[in-house]
Amino acid sequence: MSAADPRPALWVFSAMTAEVAPLVATLERRGATLRSGRARAIEGVIDGRSVRVVSTGEGRAQALAGVSWVLETLPKAGAVAPKALLVGVAGGLSPGATVGQTLWAGSVHHVVQVVREGAGDRLAGTIRPHAVDAGAAVGGAGILGDLVTVDEVITRPARGAELWEIAGRPPLAAVDMETFHWASALEQAGITWSAVRVISDAAHEELPDYLARCFDPQRGVRRGLVLAHLLRRPASLGALLRLRRRVSAAAETLAAAVIDRLRGGDGVRASGPSPAASSRMVSG
Repeated sequence: MSAADPRPALWVFSAMTAEVAPLVATLERRGATLRSGRARAIEGVIDGRSVRVVSTGEGRAQALAGVSWVLETLPKAGAVAPKALLVGVAGGLSPGATVGQTLWAGSVHHVVQVVREGAGDRLAGTIRPHAVDAGAAVGGAGILGDLVTVDEVITRPARGAELWEIAGRPPLAAVDMETFHWASALEQAGITWSAVRVISDAAHEELPDYLARCFDPQRGVRRGLVLAHLLRRPASLGALLRLRRRVSAAAETLAAAVIDRLRGGDGVRASGPSPAASSRMVSG
């Protein structure tokens, strides 16, 4: 961030590089790509403001490792603290969630599976962003909703319905594997954040089961296993390509949302009763 620009830098977090590829393409004065494990980071400027785009990898372990790495590079004391925007695709949970819809998070819930027999799922915590109504959406298309972060790949509609119930059946809800973990770590570091996701699959849609089998909780999605599955069953390529096209379209929407946010836009509308805008953590 230049000394002439008093605005805080913006850190943009995603799980996959594909989710932020169009945004990276818009960066001016782009620096070299930095790497740490699965995480990737690149810095540049948009409209004169410093932007750091970070892709951490998928899931809790990768999300936390990526944030930890970025926090180690915080500006020296006295510098303006950055703000964070957490972005990506998400699966629809509520019946009204549609593919391509932009969801700005009013609440982010963490649901964990309790291993003990018969214990089922537990709502482990809820975190809310600072000034959620300051989120900028594209063309008024952004809707305030709930995100549910889990530590598993959701492929079956029945499982998504269970998570929607646990979250309290919010009017608009989607599921991901990183937002709660990014937000919690940033919150503890005193960095304000907001979160936006574009829905890539509707609640009634079933995703290929093998995607869940290719996910490693510590290493994220193992692309080698995905490739091996495709080589064994080439007919499954069509569904994967369809999902990839949706991710690419969502990435364009996310890039526009980030740029609109930088320019101070605000197109968020509530999908139902809005949560408090102030940030707070609730443990279950």
